[in-house]
Amino acid sequence: MLNEYFSIEISEDGFLLTIPLLLKNYSPGLGKLPRFLHNLGSKVNWFDEKECFKDLIGELSLFYSPEPLPQPVPEAMEGRATDLRHSIEHALFPAFKKRLVATKRSQQERRVVEVADLPDLYKLSI
Repeated sequence: MLNEYFSIEISEDGFLLTIPLLLKNYSPGLGKLPRFLHNLGSKVNWFDEKECFKDLIGELSLFYSPEPLPQPVPEAMEGRATDLRHSIEHALFPAFKKRLVATKRSQQERRVVEVADLPDLYKLSI
């Protein structure tokens, strides 16, 4: 099931072979991989199909979400911080812009609020 629905493949020996590619040009921080694997075993309800999907999707979302970096960024982490900023600007935000559709309910409950519309910000009148 893991491989078929989520592209997570584990060998007979227990080695992780594949994880899903959720978004081109974006890779999760592999430092979170041990916690992700631990949570698959300990926090996913494998006995109820609906709960299993819900739990597994929740763990995938935690694994793929960008990790917060300490401020100021330590010199040893500057490379990761640069990569993370680039991924957020050039992969995540364009994907949000392209695919995020706010429902009427989320707009009414003010969960999603349009702050600015770039084309309207710089209209030239001649």
